[in-house]
Amino acid sequence: MRSVATRGDPRPIGIMDSGAGGLTVVKEVRRVLPNESILYFADAGRLPYGPRPAEEVRTFVYQIVKFLVAKGAKAVVLGCNTATAHALDYVREKVDVPVIGVIDAGVRALASSPVRAAGLIATEGTVGSGAYQRVIKERLPGVEVVAEACPDFVPLVEAGLVDQEGIERAVENHARIFRKTKIDALIMGCTHFPLLRPWLEAALPGVRMVDPARETAEELKRVLEDMDLANASRDDAESSGAELEFYTTGSVGDLDRQIEVFLGLTGARVHHVDLSML
Repeated sequence: MRSVATRGDPRPIGIMDSGAGGLTVVKEVRRVLPNESILYFADAGRLPYGPRPAEEVRTFVYQIVKFLVAKGAKAVVLGCNTATAHALDYVREKVDVPVIGVIDAGVRALASSPVRAAGLIATEGTVGSGAYQRVIKERLPGVEVVAEACPDFVPLVEAGLVDQEGIERAVENHARIFRKTKIDALIMGCTHFPLLRPWLEAALPGVRMVDPARETAEELKRVLEDMDLANASRDDAESSGAELEFYTTGSVGDLDRQIEVFLGLTGARVHHVDLSML
């Protein structure tokens, strides 16, 4: 009978997003680190982050990170590109746990295969910050970047992908610019956007889709192992005792439905957080 390690740090990982998009990060973290418990925070009561001023986003993100750390999080992932662009460095200076963003991970994922021209789809805040463009220029100086803000994508995902015609129209509207410039790869620079991948692939055949969530989970694994924060090694999430707990400043029912749609989980523990408590 195979023995199972029981040592490690059992404290949970915190993952935050402005809404349900960060569930794509949760999915990848559960795949890469099935033994880790997760606290997920959806700031749906203040969604979307994209059009908001950078200072306001920093305030919101810091409030949420403090909340997650107070709940025992040993590390926090900003599972939101706008939050990463505006608040990563700010938050890292203010808390004593490792904080990981998704933008560096996205650029590493882009660099995993040769690329001449890359498209970037993201919120207005992420595109306007220039964060992706700067990192790509530094690390992949020969790559041309074509950035397109897609503010209509987030509401379609938050609604549960029910408006099929609306999704097709929105994706086609934004895909035109990338067909003209003949990109090799498309960075889905918002954690909501991988949920639109089937429509994006249909609109841009032959274009490699880059999902920062996957590399973010791998980076989290490296950080936990390097800092001796990883939980005991187990076979899978079901046998590990790993727990999932969800918090939202919006509707508990909405997040519960999104968890079922995007993660295939029912009966999740979802709690409402009043904004006055942050």
